[in-house]
Amino acid sequence: MIDSVPDLIFYKDTSGVYLGCNTAFESFTGRREKDIIGCTDRDIFHAGDAELFIKADAEMMSRKSSTRKEEKLSYPDGTEVIFETLKTPYYDSEGNIIGLIGISRDITERKVKEEKTRYISYHDIITGIYNRTYFDEMRTAFDKPENLPLSVIIGDVNGMKMINDAFGHVKGDKLLKEIANIINQCIREGDVVARTGGDEFTILMPRADGQTVKEVVDNIRAL
Repeated sequence: MIDSVPDLIFYKDTSGVYLGCNTAFESFTGRREKDIIGCTDRDIFHAGDAELFIKADAEMMSRKSSTRKEEKLSYPDGTEVIFETLKTPYYDSEGNIIGLIGISRDITERKVKEEKTRYISYHDIITGIYNRTYFDEMRTAFDKPENLPLSVIIGDVNGMKMINDAFGHVKGDKLLKEIANIINQCIREGDVVARTGGDEFTILMPRADGQTVKEVVDNIRAL
């Protein structure tokens, strides 16, 4: 990740042709400004990125107002970053749009922190599976006709308190992790498993009938 990166600034006309840029934009493209001026995104960037930029330009031109987007991109050396790009139209003396000004800010560090915070808020620290907060949200999200029959499996770990008392919480935590791993091996894609209590695990299974549930329970018991 690149630290203290200055904002990228660039200018284009209404056809998407570059008219100028700052040194930070030069570093991002791996080209000097004189080699950027007169080019379009298709001349400078990979096809996928170029089409993304062109689409964003067209949206701004259509709306005739500023647009703000987040974009995951790469420097020439392969370093991946996330930019927040603001594109604003500029006008001639008669009020006609004659191009756009773009400012891209590196928000990679902020997004990484946000993702870590989101992960912690939805995952159980010990087992790594979802926690009660996520379970409650998904229970509401799954409450739709297309998810019927919606089945629920609830189970707890036998002798959890005895294990903690006899062998210590480190061993107890290890057991919880093993149980979580077993359950993850047995559920279907789209099912949600969460640790909803100290020794309690719950599985939400959209579009699962009784036979499907029985197969999952049997597999868990077998493992």
